[in-house]
Amino acid sequence: MLLALGVPVDAAEADAEGIEHYVSETTLKAFADFLRLPR
Repeated sequence: MLLALGVPVDAAEADAEGIEHYVSETTLKAFADFLRLPR
């Protein structure tokens, strides 16, 4: 999912390890950008 959102591999790997506790700023921005896409 993170890679599909355009999160770089290094950030996606780090975030996947502890996403229930934290995410990087890069991943947070990718989620926000995704949610703003027209449906």
